[in-house]
Amino acid sequence: VNAWGKGSDEFDDAPPSQPDGVGETAEVLDPKMLEDWQAFLPEDQFATLVRDQVTDSRSCLRLLKQAVEAGAFDDVGKLAHDLKSSCGAIGMFEVQRLAKNLEHACLEERQEDAQALAPAVEEAVGTAVAALKERYAM
Repeated sequence: VNAWGKGSDEFDDAPPSQPDGVGETAEVLDPKMLEDWQAFLPEDQFATLVRDQVTDSRSCLRLLKQAVEAGAFDDVGKLAHDLKSSCGAIGMFEVQRLAKNLEHACLEERQEDAQALAPAVEEAVGTAVAALKERYAM
């Protein structure tokens, strides 16, 4: 059974945040962490960090989906770990939380749970990417 839903590029077309830009962004991103990065890095380096995170998240998600569909749950666990680390480092805390749950499901060989968590990770990445793109006018 394919638990991924509508398709692999669904996150590319994620809906924008709420009109005021506050509600949904606040739920999926850690504004304080992003502000700390923005204050620490020169503007061009911060912009590169955000763009790279968007690209890397999408790439990792594509690999994750392929691994889930192939039943390669060792790979799923490694990719979930990568997402957890990279997304957590930039403040995509909902992705971090769900990826951590997915990683643990794989480590504990709970394949049904991993299969069920995968679409939630995809949705969270899509929402976080949309929020980053809106917040930084990308």
